[in-house]
Amino acid sequence: MPMQTLAVEVMAVRFADEDFAVLAALTDEGEEVTLTGPLAHVHRGEALDVGGEWRTHPRHGRQFHVERVRARPPVGEDAVLAYLQTVKHVGPRGAEFLVARFGAERVLDEIDRDPERTLSSVPGIGPRKLAAAVRSWRQQATTRAVRLFLEEHGVPAAPAARIVKAFGAEAIERLTADPYGATSEAGIGFATADALARALGVPPDSPGRLDAGLLHALRLAEDDGHCHLPRAEREQRAARLLDAD
Repeated sequence: MPMQTLAVEVMAVRFADEDFAVLAALTDEGEEVTLTGPLAHVHRGEALDVGGEWRTHPRHGRQFHVERVRARPPVGEDAVLAYLQTVKHVGPRGAEFLVARFGAERVLDEIDRDPERTLSSVPGIGPRKLAAAVRSWRQQATTRAVRLFLEEHGVPAAPAARIVKAFGAEAIERLTADPYGATSEAGIGFATADALARALGVPPDSPGRLDAGLLHALRLAEDDGHCHLPRAEREQRAARLLDAD
């Protein structure tokens, strides 16, 4: 069946762990919906385009299980306020101060331009808190950029936070240079790294892809309980995985 799509605004995060989340959202048509899936990177107030399917949970009822998600830039004062509150030490009052001072349309650009100066103007953010606030802002900006980078290449953006945690500000450069490096260093699945590599134009028979496939075949064998794998069997498993010689 074709994937169904919704345009929503996130009203609340009901549950979130490293990879899975349950969100309360409102569609553009005004319907209240529950979203489930790889949404742990999403914050309250974000506007999303999601793709997936409707499911009925035996206890919690009708839910929309998300398989694809694309974040839209924060639009409107409420969305911008919610986004600013996720920055360390800003809080609700600090977010209101920033929006009142710079306007909902300009405030994010102002912080991007000079985060030290802009965030130091927030009441309650003194010299001792400023460094943590700036780090928080820059990490969120990097995560936003990585999410957009993944989405633009047709790859689910859910692992963005883990990629940023592993690679830091150089995340996009590292992914571009070696998308398969994310499988070991950032804990990203081989299928996700492979989809990104193919979107970036990595040939199916590139040495880096073949190496990554061989390593992944070994990891899968280990997950199956093996502590030894003959070379011929490893090559057969990798060949099936990679669809390559």
